[in-house]
Amino acid sequence: MNKKPSKALIIILSTIALLVIAIVSDIGLNKLYKTKYEEFDSVDKEMFIQLSSIYKQFNENSDELWNDKYKLNEKPIVLIRTNKDKGIIRKYAYAVNIKGIEKSVLAKK
Repeated sequence: MNKKPSKALIIILSTIALLVIAIVSDIGLNKLYKTKYEEFDSVDKEMFIQLSSIYKQFNENSDELWNDKYKLNEKPIVLIRTNKDKGIIRKYAYAVNIKGIEKSVLAKK
């Protein structure tokens, strides 16, 4: 009377469990890994230093570049970190000035 679960059911449930664990782990790492500027490596720090320099130049010379309606420091920007030696698969990315995702479970400060 006791039926054993079929092999297909076990494989499907195992696959779903592994996917859930992978997604939860990814979200957990996103919330805990490199959450402060001091934890960034030198490449990431340099990327944000350059972005700050671009913002500073824009603030000082915006009238020479764009009209009064364009505000570069309010535009959404996605900075993608890649490893050129290992292909174009992204390593991770930073989203700057993207409204509406600040409280998302996938976002970090």
